[in-house]
Amino acid sequence: NYRGERLLLTAKDAPELTKLANELASKPDPSSRVGIALTRFVSARFRERPADRFIDLWIGLEALFSTSNGEITHRIAQRGAFFVAPEPSGREQLYLELVDSYGIRSRIVHGGNMAGMKTEKLKMPAMNMLAVTEDHLRNALRKAIGEKSWEPKTLDSKILRGDPE
Repeated sequence: NYRGERLLLTAKDAPELTKLANELASKPDPSSRVGIALTRFVSARFRERPADRFIDLWIGLEALFSTSNGEITHRIAQRGAFFVAPEPSGREQLYLELVDSYGIRSRIVHGGNMAGMKTEKLKMPAMNMLAVTEDHLRNALRKAIGEKSWEPKTLDSKILRGDPE
């Protein structure tokens, strides 16, 4: 129970939870990209202030998908969309959501207030974007935890070659 939210689990969730528990038992190293992202995801779930949750989620996304400061918004959004979206048709929307979400993140860390804030491209209220961002990090973590090795630069090669993820 996080901030009054209830999590409903059913018997059909058992296989995925068992698999996840087994994968988490052997990794991730807390100092690894996946470990940092997982720690920030969990931390975000316990934050009271939405702005703090948003920043924690973005630290997690940056840990998974960033390698430098050059064109950070585009790189994280492109890598994230390619990695998370199972079908190419969903990648453009996910890319736009991540770009807009990063814009909210930037406005928050530079002193902006989330109240009344909307994203630039999709015109989504910041509070709605918070939930979208949380979903995207959750989905990325589910996939990344199962990977044997994780490096964002390997996604660049796959994107350029047009490899399916």
